[in-house]
Amino acid sequence: MACETETEVPEPNPHWVNSSLITAWSTAFQIHNYFFAACFLILTVYAGICLLTYGKVLFKKHFYFAINGMLLFLGIVRTCFLIIDPYESANALHRYGNETYMLPIGSRLLFGLGYPCLTSAFSLIFLAIFNCVRVKVVSPKIHRPVVIIAIVVIHFTIVLVADITTALCGNAKMLLVVCQSFFIIWGVILCTAYLVCGYRILAFTSRNSKTLVTLSASSTYFNIQEQSLQKKSISGKVSKAIITSTSFPKSIPKTVHKTLRITILTALLGLICVILNCYSLFGIYGVLAPPHFPDPWLWLIYQTMFRFFELSMAVVMAYTTNGSKKKRPKSSRSSFKTAADGLSASKA
Repeated sequence: MACETETEVPEPNPHWVNSSLITAWSTAFQIHNYFFAACFLILTVYAGICLLTYGKVLFKKHFYFAINGMLLFLGIVRTCFLIIDPYESANALHRYGNETYMLPIGSRLLFGLGYPCLTSAFSLIFLAIFNCVRVKVVSPKIHRPVVIIAIVVIHFTIVLVADITTALCGNAKMLLVVCQSFFIIWGVILCTAYLVCGYRILAFTSRNSKTLVTLSASSTYFNIQEQSLQKKSISGKVSKAIITSTSFPKSIPKTVHKTLRITILTALLGLICVILNCYSLFGIYGVLAPPHFPDPWLWLIYQTMFRFFELSMAVVMAYTTNGSKKKRPKSSRSSFKTAADGLSASKA
Protein backbone atom coordinates (compact mmCIF):
# COMPACT_ATOMS: atom_id res chain seq x y z
CA MET A 1 0.00 0.00 0.00
CA ALA A 2 1.34 3.42 -0.94
CA CYS A 3 2.06 5.91 1.81
CA GLU A 4 -0.57 8.65 1.85
CA THR A 5 0.54 11.79 3.65
CA GLU A 6 -1.86 14.34 5.12
CA THR A 7 -4.92 12.27 4.21
CA GLU A 8 -6.21 11.40 7.65
CA VAL A 9 -5.18 11.47 11.29
CA PRO A 10 -4.74 8.00 12.88
CA GLU A 11 -6.27 9.22 16.15
CA PRO A 12 -9.04 11.62 15.05
CA ASN A 13 -9.51 14.83 17.02
CA PRO A 14 -12.50 17.18 17.10
CA HIS A 15 -12.97 19.64 14.27
CA TRP A 16 -10.75 22.32 15.77
CA VAL A 17 -12.20 25.31 13.92
CA ASN A 18 -15.84 24.43 14.59
CA SER A 19 -15.16 23.37 18.18
CA SER A 20 -13.23 26.56 18.96
CA LEU A 21 -16.32 28.59 18.01
CA ILE A 22 -18.05 27.11 21.09
CA THR A 23 -16.91 29.57 23.76
CA ALA A 24 -17.46 27.25 26.73
CA TRP A 25 -15.62 24.38 25.05
CA SER A 26 -12.73 26.61 23.96
CA THR A 27 -12.31 27.93 27.51
CA ALA A 28 -12.47 24.43 29.00
CA PHE A 29 -9.90 23.21 26.46
CA GLN A 30 -7.46 25.99 27.38
CA ILE A 31 -7.93 25.31 31.10
CA HIS A 32 -7.32 21.61 30.47
CA ASN A 33 -4.07 22.29 28.61
CA TYR A 34 -2.51 24.79 31.02
CA PHE A 35 -3.69 23.08 34.21
CA PHE A 36 -2.22 19.70 33.34
CA ALA A 37 0.87 21.31 31.83
CA ALA A 38 1.47 23.05 35.18
CA CYS A 39 0.89 19.79 37.09
CA PHE A 40 3.31 17.82 34.93
CA LEU A 41 5.83 20.66 35.21
CA ILE A 42 5.65 20.37 39.01
CA LEU A 43 6.19 16.61 38.66
CA THR A 44 9.23 17.32 36.46
CA VAL A 45 10.75 19.72 38.99
CA TYR A 46 10.07 17.33 41.88
CA ALA A 47 11.63 14.34 40.12
CA GLY A 48 14.63 16.48 39.13
CA ILE A 49 15.16 17.65 42.72
CA CYS A 50 14.92 14.06 43.97
CA LEU A 51 17.59 12.99 41.48
CA LEU A 52 19.91 15.71 42.78
CA THR A 53 19.21 15.10 46.48
CA TYR A 54 19.44 11.34 46.88
CA GLY A 55 18.97 10.24 50.49
CA LYS A 56 18.14 7.16 52.53
CA VAL A 57 15.09 5.60 50.89
CA LEU A 58 13.57 2.14 50.75
CA PHE A 59 14.70 1.29 47.22
CA LYS A 60 18.24 0.68 46.06
CA LYS A 61 20.14 3.48 44.36
CA HIS A 62 19.86 2.21 40.78
CA PHE A 63 16.10 1.67 41.12
CA TYR A 64 15.72 5.11 42.70
CA PHE A 65 17.49 6.90 39.86
CA ALA A 66 15.81 4.83 37.12
CA ILE A 67 12.27 5.43 38.44
CA ASN A 68 12.81 9.15 39.02
CA GLY A 69 14.43 9.39 35.58
CA MET A 70 11.32 7.90 33.97
CA LEU A 71 9.06 10.25 35.93
CA LEU A 72 11.25 13.20 34.95
CA PHE A 73 11.04 12.26 31.27
CA LEU A 74 7.27 11.72 31.54
CA GLY A 75 6.85 15.18 33.03
CA ILE A 76 8.99 16.77 30.31
CA VAL A 77 7.20 15.19 27.33
CA ARG A 78 3.73 15.82 28.75
CA THR A 79 4.51 19.45 29.63
CA CYS A 80 6.01 20.17 26.20
CA PHE A 81 3.13 18.45 24.43
CA LEU A 82 0.43 20.40 26.28
CA ILE A 83 2.17 23.76 25.85
CA ILE A 84 3.71 23.58 22.37
CA ASP A 85 1.11 21.70 20.33
CA PRO A 86 -1.71 20.29 22.48
CA TYR A 87 -3.33 17.36 20.68
CA GLU A 88 -2.03 18.62 17.31
CA SER A 89 -4.30 21.66 17.42
CA ALA A 90 -1.67 24.35 16.78
CA ASN A 91 -1.87 24.27 12.98
CA ALA A 92 -5.66 24.27 12.73
CA LEU A 93 -6.07 27.02 15.33
CA HIS A 94 -3.10 29.05 13.99
CA ARG A 95 -1.54 29.00 17.44
CA TYR A 96 1.71 30.51 16.15
CA GLY A 97 0.31 32.48 13.21
CA ASN A 98 -0.63 31.57 9.66
CA GLU A 99 2.99 31.23 8.53
CA THR A 100 4.10 28.67 11.14
CA TYR A 101 3.49 24.96 10.56
CA MET A 102 4.05 22.43 13.33
CA LEU A 103 5.28 19.03 12.16
CA PRO A 104 2.96 16.26 13.42
CA ILE A 105 5.87 13.90 14.04
CA GLY A 106 7.12 16.02 16.96
CA SER A 107 3.73 16.22 18.65
CA ARG A 108 3.03 12.51 18.26
CA LEU A 109 6.40 11.54 19.67
CA LEU A 110 5.92 13.85 22.66
CA PHE A 111 2.50 12.36 23.30
CA GLY A 112 3.32 8.71 22.57
CA LEU A 113 6.49 8.50 24.67
CA GLY A 114 4.50 9.24 27.81
CA TYR A 115 2.92 5.78 27.83
CA PRO A 116 6.12 3.68 27.99
CA CYS A 117 7.47 6.09 30.62
CA LEU A 118 4.43 5.39 32.78
CA THR A 119 4.52 1.60 32.43
CA SER A 120 8.32 1.48 32.73
CA ALA A 121 8.31 3.45 35.99
CA PHE A 122 5.70 1.12 37.45
CA SER A 123 7.49 -2.03 36.29
CA LEU A 124 10.68 -0.74 37.95
CA ILE A 125 8.79 -0.10 41.19
CA PHE A 126 7.37 -3.62 40.90
CA LEU A 127 10.91 -4.99 40.57
CA ALA A 128 12.30 -2.78 43.34
CA ILE A 129 9.66 -3.85 45.87
CA PHE A 130 10.25 -7.55 45.22
CA ASN A 131 13.98 -6.96 45.54
CA CYS A 132 13.39 -5.17 48.85
CA VAL A 133 10.86 -7.55 50.42
CA ARG A 134 12.56 -10.75 49.24
CA VAL A 135 9.46 -12.87 49.70
CA LYS A 136 9.10 -15.65 47.14
CA VAL A 137 5.55 -15.41 45.83
CA VAL A 138 6.24 -16.00 42.13
CA SER A 139 8.96 -17.61 40.08
CA PRO A 140 12.19 -15.54 40.11
CA LYS A 141 12.28 -15.76 36.31
CA ILE A 142 9.17 -13.57 36.06
CA HIS A 143 10.65 -10.54 37.83
CA ARG A 144 14.22 -10.80 36.58
CA PRO A 145 15.72 -7.38 35.68
CA VAL A 146 16.66 -8.62 32.20
CA VAL A 147 13.04 -9.52 31.40
CA ILE A 148 11.68 -6.18 32.63
CA ILE A 149 14.35 -4.17 30.79
CA ALA A 150 13.72 -6.10 27.57
CA ILE A 151 9.97 -5.36 27.72
CA VAL A 152 10.67 -1.68 28.45
CA VAL A 153 12.98 -1.43 25.43
CA ILE A 154 10.43 -3.21 23.21
CA HIS A 155 7.68 -0.83 24.35
CA PHE A 156 9.75 2.28 23.59
CA THR A 157 10.74 0.83 20.21
CA ILE A 158 7.14 0.07 19.23
CA VAL A 159 6.03 3.58 20.20
CA LEU A 160 8.85 5.23 18.23
CA VAL A 161 8.21 3.15 15.11
CA ALA A 162 4.42 3.56 15.29
CA ASP A 163 4.44 7.32 15.91
CA ILE A 164 7.05 8.10 13.26
CA THR A 165 5.34 5.91 10.66
CA THR A 166 1.82 7.23 11.33
CA ALA A 167 3.12 10.82 11.25
CA LEU A 168 4.64 10.23 7.81
CA CYS A 169 1.90 7.93 6.50
CA GLY A 170 -1.55 8.82 7.78
CA ASN A 171 -3.06 5.54 6.57
CA ALA A 172 -0.80 3.29 8.70
CA LYS A 173 -3.47 2.66 11.31
CA MET A 174 -2.52 -0.91 12.12
CA LEU A 175 0.74 0.22 13.71
CA LEU A 176 -1.27 2.42 16.04
CA VAL A 177 -3.49 -0.53 16.91
CA VAL A 178 -0.39 -2.63 17.67
CA CYS A 179 1.05 0.14 19.83
CA GLN A 180 -2.11 0.62 21.87
CA SER A 181 -2.67 -3.12 22.13
CA PHE A 182 0.82 -3.55 23.58
CA PHE A 183 0.10 -0.85 26.17
CA ILE A 184 -3.20 -2.53 27.08
CA ILE A 185 -1.79 -6.08 27.31
CA TRP A 186 1.38 -5.10 29.18
CA GLY A 187 -0.59 -2.82 31.49
CA VAL A 188 -3.09 -5.55 32.37
CA ILE A 189 -0.34 -8.11 33.00
CA LEU A 190 1.73 -5.70 35.10
CA CYS A 191 -1.10 -4.33 37.23
CA THR A 192 -2.79 -7.69 37.74
CA ALA A 193 0.50 -9.38 38.64
CA TYR A 194 1.27 -6.72 41.20
CA LEU A 195 -2.19 -6.90 42.77
CA VAL A 196 -1.90 -10.69 43.11
CA CYS A 197 1.68 -10.64 44.38
CA GLY A 198 1.03 -7.69 46.67
CA TYR A 199 -1.87 -9.56 48.26
CA ARG A 200 0.31 -12.64 48.75
CA ILE A 201 3.08 -10.59 50.36
CA LEU A 202 0.65 -8.87 52.74
CA ALA A 203 -0.86 -12.26 53.65
CA PHE A 204 2.62 -13.73 54.20
CA THR A 205 3.75 -10.85 56.41
CA SER A 206 0.48 -10.96 58.32
CA ARG A 207 1.09 -14.61 59.22
CA ASN A 208 4.64 -13.79 60.26
CA SER A 209 3.38 -10.91 62.37
CA LYS A 210 1.15 -13.27 64.35
CA THR A 211 4.11 -15.59 64.92
CA LEU A 212 6.25 -12.70 66.17
CA VAL A 213 3.51 -11.63 68.58
CA THR A 214 3.46 -15.17 69.98
CA LEU A 215 7.23 -15.09 70.45
CA SER A 216 6.96 -11.73 72.18
CA ALA A 217 4.37 -13.14 74.58
CA SER A 218 6.71 -16.05 75.30
CA SER A 219 9.54 -13.66 76.14
CA THR A 220 7.25 -11.87 78.62
CA TYR A 221 6.51 -15.18 80.32
CA PHE A 222 10.23 -15.97 80.66
CA ASN A 223 10.90 -12.53 82.12
CA ILE A 224 8.30 -13.20 84.81
CA GLN A 225 10.20 -16.37 85.73
CA GLU A 226 13.44 -14.38 86.10
CA GLN A 227 14.07 -15.13 89.79
CA SER A 228 13.61 -18.87 89.45
CA LEU A 229 15.97 -18.97 86.47
CA GLN A 230 18.68 -17.10 88.38
CA LYS A 231 18.45 -19.41 91.39
CA LYS A 232 18.72 -22.67 89.46
CA SER A 233 21.94 -22.42 87.41
CA ILE A 234 24.18 -20.38 85.21
CA SER A 235 22.11 -21.56 82.24
CA GLY A 236 19.29 -19.58 83.69
CA LYS A 237 21.46 -16.48 83.43
CA VAL A 238 22.18 -17.27 79.83
CA SER A 239 18.51 -17.73 79.08
CA LYS A 240 17.61 -14.53 80.90
CA ALA A 241 20.31 -12.55 79.11
CA ILE A 242 19.29 -13.78 75.68
CA ILE A 243 15.57 -13.42 76.23
CA THR A 244 15.61 -9.96 77.81
CA SER A 245 18.10 -8.51 75.34
CA THR A 246 16.48 -9.84 72.17
CA SER A 247 13.68 -7.62 70.92
CA PHE A 248 10.76 -9.36 69.26
CA PRO A 249 9.01 -6.98 66.89
CA LYS A 250 5.27 -6.99 67.43
CA SER A 251 4.54 -6.12 63.81
CA ILE A 252 6.25 -6.08 60.45
CA PRO A 253 8.01 -2.85 59.37
CA LYS A 254 5.43 -0.16 58.66
CA THR A 255 7.47 1.06 55.68
CA VAL A 256 6.93 -2.21 53.79
CA HIS A 257 3.20 -2.25 54.53
CA LYS A 258 2.87 1.39 53.53
CA THR A 259 4.79 0.97 50.28
CA LEU A 260 2.82 -2.12 49.29
CA ARG A 261 -0.55 -0.53 49.95
CA ILE A 262 0.33 2.70 48.14
CA THR A 263 1.63 0.79 45.14
CA ILE A 264 -1.55 -1.29 45.05
CA LEU A 265 -3.32 2.05 44.54
CA THR A 266 -0.95 2.70 41.63
CA ALA A 267 -1.89 -0.66 40.10
CA LEU A 268 -5.60 0.20 40.35
CA LEU A 269 -4.98 3.58 38.69
CA GLY A 270 -3.03 1.75 35.98
CA LEU A 271 -5.98 -0.56 35.32
CA ILE A 272 -8.24 2.49 34.95
CA CYS A 273 -5.81 3.91 32.37
CA VAL A 274 -5.91 0.60 30.51
CA ILE A 275 -9.73 0.64 30.48
CA LEU A 276 -9.72 4.21 29.15
CA ASN A 277 -7.25 3.18 26.47
CA CYS A 278 -9.55 0.34 25.41
CA TYR A 279 -12.39 2.83 25.20
CA SER A 280 -10.30 5.13 23.00
CA LEU A 281 -9.30 2.28 20.71
CA PHE A 282 -12.81 0.98 20.06
CA GLY A 283 -14.96 3.90 21.20
CA ILE A 284 -14.22 7.59 20.95
CA TYR A 285 -11.31 7.32 18.50
CA GLY A 286 -12.51 4.27 16.63
CA VAL A 287 -9.23 3.92 14.77
CA LEU A 288 -10.67 1.06 12.71
CA ALA A 289 -13.71 3.14 11.74
CA PRO A 290 -13.90 5.48 8.71
CA PRO A 291 -12.47 9.01 9.13
CA HIS A 292 -14.65 11.07 11.44
CA PHE A 293 -14.61 13.91 13.99
CA PRO A 294 -15.37 12.87 17.58
CA ASP A 295 -17.85 14.82 19.64
CA PRO A 296 -15.81 17.71 21.14
CA TRP A 297 -17.24 17.51 24.66
CA LEU A 298 -17.02 13.72 24.86
CA TRP A 299 -13.44 13.91 23.55
CA LEU A 300 -12.46 16.58 26.11
CA ILE A 301 -14.00 14.65 29.01
CA TYR A 302 -12.11 11.53 27.94
CA GLN A 303 -8.78 13.38 27.65
CA THR A 304 -9.31 15.09 31.02
CA MET A 305 -10.02 11.77 32.71
CA PHE A 306 -6.99 10.12 31.12
CA ARG A 307 -4.65 12.99 32.06
CA PHE A 308 -6.04 12.96 35.61
CA PHE A 309 -5.50 9.23 36.22
CA GLU A 310 -2.18 9.34 34.39
CA LEU A 311 -0.99 12.21 36.59
CA SER A 312 -2.36 10.52 39.73
CA MET A 313 -0.46 7.35 38.90
CA ALA A 314 2.77 9.33 38.40
CA VAL A 315 2.29 11.26 41.67
CA VAL A 316 1.67 8.07 43.67
CA MET A 317 4.78 6.46 42.13
CA ALA A 318 6.84 9.56 42.97
CA TYR A 319 5.61 9.43 46.57
CA THR A 320 6.28 5.68 46.80
CA THR A 321 9.83 6.10 45.53
CA ASN A 322 10.84 9.22 47.42
CA GLY A 323 8.55 9.27 50.44
CA SER A 324 9.41 5.84 51.89
CA LYS A 325 12.26 6.41 54.28
CA LYS A 326 14.58 3.55 55.03
CA LYS A 327 14.59 2.16 58.55
CA ARG A 328 17.33 -0.24 59.50
CA PRO A 329 16.17 -3.00 61.82
CA LYS A 330 18.35 -4.19 64.65
CA SER A 331 20.54 -7.04 63.56
CA SER A 332 20.62 -10.38 65.28
CA ARG A 333 24.35 -9.98 65.86
CA SER A 334 23.80 -7.01 68.15
CA SER A 335 21.24 -9.02 70.11
CA PHE A 336 23.61 -11.92 70.69
CA LYS A 337 26.40 -9.46 71.55
CA THR A 338 24.16 -7.92 74.22
CA ALA A 339 23.36 -11.39 75.50
CA ALA A 340 27.05 -12.22 75.77
CA ASP A 341 27.69 -8.99 77.66
CA GLY A 342 24.92 -9.86 80.07
CA LEU A 343 26.44 -13.29 80.66
CA SER A 344 29.88 -11.77 81.36
CA ALA A 345 28.39 -9.33 83.83
CA SER A 346 26.61 -12.12 85.68
CA LYS A 347 29.85 -14.10 86.00
CA ALA A 348 31.60 -11.10 87.48
